[in-house]
Amino acid sequence: MTTELEKRRKDRLAIELAAVKTQISRLEKIKKQLNARIIAIAPEEWLNNQQHMVSDFIDGEHYSMKVQWRESKEKVTPFHYQKHITPIIGGEKFEGKECYVDQDLILHMVEHTHGDEDMMGLIIPPLPVFE
Repeated sequence: MTTELEKRRKDRLAIELAAVKTQISRLEKIKKQLNARIIAIAPEEWLNNQQHMVSDFIDGEHYSMKVQWRESKEKVTPFHYQKHITPIIGGEKFEGKECYVDQDLILHMVEHTHGDEDMMGLIIPPLPVFE
C-alpha cells in the first residue's frame, strides 16, 4: 500500500519534471533568439559562403564565437547547410561545460575533484527562468 509520504514524493518528482521541461522550452526559445542576434552580427563573407565547415569568428572583449556552416541532414532549414555557433572562451570551445560568472561577467570553468559534485548547486545557482 502506498503511503502518503510516497505519494508526496511522486508528486514532487512530477512537479520538478514539469518545471524543468518548461524551463528547457523557454531556454530553447531564448537560444533561437540569441542565435538570430549572433547571425545578425556575423561576417557577411561567412553568411554568403554556405559550404560545409566554412567558419569565421566574431570577436568580443572577453570571448569570441566561432560561426560555422554544417551540412544539414534535416530539411528543417531553408538552406542546404545549417548554422552552428560555438562560444570560444579562453581559446577553448564551450560546449556543455559547467561554469559560473563573477561580478565582472567573467566566466570561470568548474574543475571537478572527487566528491564535489554535490557542491555544484552552491557554485552554480539554478538557471533563471527568463520570460
